[in-house]
Amino acid sequence: YRAQCNDAYWHGIFGGLYLPHLRRAIYARLLEAEDKAGVDLEGVWLEDLDADGHEELILSNGGCLAVIKPSQGGALVELSFRRERVNITDTLARRFEHYHRGEEVRGQSGDGTPSIHEQAKAPPLHQVVYDPLPRYSFMDYLVPKGFSMKDWEEGRWDGVRLLGAEGYSLSQVDEGWRLVWDGEGDLVEKIFRLVPRGIEVFYTFSIPEGAALAVGIDLHMPWAGNAQVEVGGEMVAATKGRLWGQVGGWICRDPSISAPVEVKLEGMGELWQVPFFTFSQSERGFDRIYQGTGFLVVARGEERLSFSLALRQEEVRDA
Repeated sequence: YRAQCNDAYWHGIFGGLYLPHLRRAIYARLLEAEDKAGVDLEGVWLEDLDADGHEELILSNGGCLAVIKPSQGGALVELSFRRERVNITDTLARRFEHYHRGEEVRGQSGDGTPSIHEQAKAPPLHQVVYDPLPRYSFMDYLVPKGFSMKDWEEGRWDGVRLLGAEGYSLSQVDEGWRLVWDGEGDLVEKIFRLVPRGIEVFYTFSIPEGAALAVGIDLHMPWAGNAQVEVGGEMVAATKGRLWGQVGGWICRDPSISAPVEVKLEGMGELWQVPFFTFSQSERGFDRIYQGTGFLVVARGEERLSFSLALRQEEVRDA
């Protein structure tokens, strides 16, 4: 019943869906209810969870729940850690809202006093960026030579092929579940495998000459103000942008999660880090709200990449 609180399912003048702490509370209650209901947590199945006419792949074990969308680039929609009761991929795309135009609503309340809905203001338009696709993880992009971190940050997608807008074929293999995009000679294949504390993803690809494969991993850190991203012992705030260069992985440290979230990377990939924010209307005018940190791994000239996205087992502490 606590998961049925309506505020986090819609958007009005007071934030609603745009407030991450509300969404996090819903996920926590759903995961808690599943645990208390005695649901069998081991399994793999296909189900149209979001009623869009396409089945999702669900991978479940005692530690994690993963939801993958073959119909949208074979992307990872959800990765929930059961013990921590948090969905680390609980991000929200930046979408157009009618009030971004700043147009006042005509008419007044009965006593002639403008209501809160009639006092619309324009957000700082130079900071407003819209995403062409949902902010899922393991979204794939074919990016042309010259595509930069600034282009990605500011939403300039000229010349980029958004594979997240295309369907991937799905099949089972011994080591996991394979999703393939076949571009008439070009190929992106990834195999997902759920492990006790996270997920592993193995890439093999052959792409057009001159292009690079970029893999996006968008993570939400609930205590964004105190969360840190660590690469090679150096740490920066999760709310800051950073061009890291060639890396072997990174660690996300958030005080509200019992263990760091670690992403290990095998294969040569350049890491770009950019946080993303939404602008939603509120009684104060507009709220700039942290929705997640985007990590883009850009592989040039390689044919293989593999990721491990998991909680660090050795640092888990009792709640």
